Amino acid sequence: MKDDRDAPETGDAAPAADDGDAREAERRVDEAWKRAAREEAQKLDEEARAAGGAGGAEIPDASFAMLLSGFATQALMNLGAIQHPASGERSVDLAAARYTIDLLGILEKKTQGNLDEEEEKYLGAMLYDLRMRFVDESKKASGASSAPADGADDAGPDDGSPGILGADGKPIADA
Repeated sequence: MKDDRDAPETGDAAPAADDGDAREAERRVDEAWKRAAREEAQKLDEEARAAGGAGGAEIPDASFAMLLSGFATQALMNLGAIQHPASGERSVDLAAARYTIDLLGILEKKTQGNLDEEEEKYLGAMLYDLRMRFVDESKKASGASSAPADGADDAGPDDGSPGILGADGKPIADA
């Protein structure tokens, strides 16, 4: 039995195209499609590189300090010390802040004895600062005033430290 699925719909008994010609036409269409897809992908890659180089932020080298800074930034955002990058607003989420601080505590415990002196000090100071901020925010949330009587800024621990510093040595919180 003959398969009529590829026959013209007009009902004319047109001679069958040479299989070689049909395959060659398919190959040309396939090659043209692949070439267009490669060109489009290349164009998108070039646009992405141009956008990143022209005004995009440079991505810092991965390091333990950068990992800690990421967690600290998240905790500070949840403590209302810095603005949310998308909304531009400050809000307090004590449960999320506690979770992030606890993650840093786990890192401290699990890396004990494996950090160099600088990393150990950085993590310890960061955890101290975040925990003090968490206590202050918890007191505010429960209605107890933790603000100094003279109205001084209470954005961080009142021990004269600059607060949490990023891997570049600059304060993370802009409070």
